[in-house]
Amino acid sequence: MHYSTSESHDQRLRERIRKLCSEKEPFTTGVDPKLSKLEGIRAVYFDVYGTILISGTEPMLRSDQNRELKHLSDSFKAFGLNQNVKIIKWAIDRLHHHVGESHRDKKAKGIDYPEVDIIAIWQNVIEDLKTESKLSSFDNDLVPDLLTDFVTRYDEPWLMPGLETTLNELEVAGKDIGIISNSQFYTPITLEALTGRSVTDLGFEAEKCFWSYSEDIAKPSIEFYERAVSYLNTIGMDSREVLFVGNDMLNDIYPAQKAGFKTALFAGDKRSLRLREDDERCIDLKPDLVITRLSQITDCV
Repeated sequence: MHYSTSESHDQRLRERIRKLCSEKEPFTTGVDPKLSKLEGIRAVYFDVYGTILISGTEPMLRSDQNRELKHLSDSFKAFGLNQNVKIIKWAIDRLHHHVGESHRDKKAKGIDYPEVDIIAIWQNVIEDLKTESKLSSFDNDLVPDLLTDFVTRYDEPWLMPGLETTLNELEVAGKDIGIISNSQFYTPITLEALTGRSVTDLGFEAEKCFWSYSEDIAKPSIEFYERAVSYLNTIGMDSREVLFVGNDMLNDIYPAQKAGFKTALFAGDKRSLRLREDDERCIDLKPDLVITRLSQITDCV
């Protein structure tokens, strides 16, 4: 689950992401903010997709076949591969097959919400294409590049307004910052590509970042958040002293509250706001704050 490559390769991925992304603004949700001063907050932890990155979803967790067909075809073209529609459809079917198979295998081992090794998944898809003579050859070392190209086209990420200013103000105020996010190897690389700064330079120290691809577990698993709590306890911090900010009532607010965090629902972009009103776990769930701009965080902590 740990993606490791050279700095030159990461730089190549960052350049590809920047070329594929364009500036965008969030869509108003019509939700009113609910703000108050939370005493005793020593740290603020963030979700990524839909919270600090404009995004319709965590990449590849929704099935939109027309969108998948278009963008995978574009990615295949960018890498000189066959873009026949039947082949693209077959590749997408194999992608979802391998994701489902991985989830079933890991759930059978007791992981409630497993994460996939997306590079291994895509390597399997490429090998399937080769086996069925739908692809003559492709260097497996380029799988991270192809995958990054496809996901970036598919998800069209951009920085949420006010992100860097908010992070800087939290640093000045002496607050720790961290991340708990469903993610893949390209997630921190995307943040770096769009900010022009390393994740560490943004203030997110490595030990304070909990990426699902590294932890091999995904939201809304409460255990995922409890791993962050275990770390916080080692540095003398209680979960009640941490505000967690996320855009999804089920994936973010529910498990964060169960793990003892204070919570802020980010309702700043219609693309990504997930109220989950039909899920029984969210029916009576209320976050401590509702924010519509990231800059509102500093007024509350």
